[in-house]
Amino acid sequence: MAAAFNTPLGGIVFVVEELTQTHITRFRTAVFTAVIIAGMTAQAIQGPYLYLGFPKVTVSTGWFLGVVVLVAMIAGFAGAVFAKALLWVNAYRRRFRTSREQAVWVAACGLALAGLAYLVGTDAVGTGKPIINRLLFQNDHLTPWYLFPVRFAGMALSYSSGAAGGVFATSLSAGAILGDGLARLIRVTPSDTNLVILVSMVSFLTGVVRSPFTAAILVLEMTDRHSAIFQLLLGGLMAQGAASLVDPVSFYEHLKAGFVRETMAQPVVKEPKGNEKEVETD
Repeated sequence: MAAAFNTPLGGIVFVVEELTQTHITRFRTAVFTAVIIAGMTAQAIQGPYLYLGFPKVTVSTGWFLGVVVLVAMIAGFAGAVFAKALLWVNAYRRRFRTSREQAVWVAACGLALAGLAYLVGTDAVGTGKPIINRLLFQNDHLTPWYLFPVRFAGMALSYSSGAAGGVFATSLSAGAILGDGLARLIRVTPSDTNLVILVSMVSFLTGVVRSPFTAAILVLEMTDRHSAIFQLLLGGLMAQGAASLVDPVSFYEHLKAGFVRETMAQPVVKEPKGNEKEVETD
């Protein structure tokens, strides 16, 4: 994360939030060292940069905080639904056990994703960074409403095929599209739209990974908009509460539980006293 997005604090906070309950004491030095090495390597190759640049953000308080809370709760809820959809698709994929069945499943996902790209264009695939840049810097307030469900479906198809590289960047792009749509729906002024988009990005990612401080710090470091830190943190916290209504357990906790079950189901090979091996299964 530190190298991919040039967000060293985001990398640290994410690991802290994921491992703080039991493991952070043992891994603290290793985590900090890894983040420093990754961040310095990325900067040595590409130089100092911001993943998303410097969007113009007007920090509003007072009644506008109500808008922030509303957008955060909707986006957080949507992120949690997306995470549940990924888990459901992943569970459904396990039904296919033979190589032929798995190949047909992957081919079907690929064809469906290609169909979306053909019908909608390149906005249906990829990380979505061009979409975020367009919304933050060249927003014509005409982004089609159907782009959000298309991104939703595209991410699910990509992940279910086993070819996904992660959910962070794609979740941020989906959150940006949702935030822009909500801003137009509730008639937010153009000067405040960027703040709504950033809050929605934080909130949607929080709904998926349940790491509100990571999401806030990540977007903060991507844009260098320190003046909006309290609104971003507020959005993350509200999104965490809304996402808990869908599922109290995070996406990564579900994945971890699945990996543990798969590991425990593997046959245990014991070396007997003789030359033959005995195989035990749970």
